[in-house]
Amino acid sequence: MAKFSKILEIKNGRNQRQVENSDGRYPIYGSGGIMGYADDYLCEAGTVVLGVLCSIRKSSTTAWR
Repeated sequence: MAKFSKILEIKNGRNQRQVENSDGRYPIYGSGGIMGYADDYLCEAGTVVLGVLCSIRKSSTTAWR
């Protein structure tokens, strides 16, 4: 059995209020789905996003969270 750290990378999200821009190109994902947009991204397309309320999503595009 492998350790998670050997097969995946876990990162925390960041505070979206510091980067939120309604005209931004990249979605900001939260537990309920897209909660805003930003000019920059943290996650590549295909990233699995685990929300605070145990929601699981797969980002189809580059995204902030």
